[in-house]
Amino acid sequence: MNENPETKGSGIYNEPDKSTLPVYYGRDIIKVLTKNPKEVYIFWGISEESFSKIKDYFNISLEDIRYKLHVRFSDENKHSHFMEVYLPPYTVSYLVKFDYPVKNLRVEIIAYSSAGTTYSFLHSAHINMPINKPSQYVHKEWIHPKWVQEGYIEKVEDSYIIQSFDGSSKFNPEIEEENWLPEWESKVLFDGSSGQSSHSIPTSIQKKRSNQ
Repeated sequence: MNENPETKGSGIYNEPDKSTLPVYYGRDIIKVLTKNPKEVYIFWGISEESFSKIKDYFNISLEDIRYKLHVRFSDENKHSHFMEVYLPPYTVSYLVKFDYPVKNLRVEIIAYSSAGTTYSFLHSAHINMPINKPSQYVHKEWIHPKWVQEGYIEKVEDSYIIQSFDGSSKFNPEIEEENWLPEWESKVLFDGSSGQSSHSIPTSIQKKRSNQ
């Protein structure tokens, strides 16, 4: 049976929930995703209501209004800094790269006019950046039971902590007979806009996963 190309695959467009934008696009949102101590990815959305407020505040056309990111941050020595990024029209995301590890930050999106008037309308929470070294904590799903039995990892309440984490670690695969004793490497896990945690994943587990 021959199908009419004009109607083939068009059923989805007849569904009411597929013909309108989700409610998500009707609200203001700004998110900061941390990648490492020197990089963050920022994305945002602006509601029609906020656009109307911005237009009324400046009393000019929206086409004559520009936007910029204002990033306040502190370094590992607790010195405060700020950065301004002038955004091209229709920009909705930006990757910020710092020259050195950052301890925490806060992001604002500011509208401004050619006359120099500014209006701050979106800002993030204060974000704690990941520490610039591997974490001492390990996720329980990455742990071999024998590591706990042999004292390589200690369970404290619901957390698992690496022992001898001072560079003289017991973990040395070159002097162990069994391959499951890991050489530790730092890996990063995202946990959304509130920051991220740095965890250690055994090299032996990484190799096992890559071979699967």
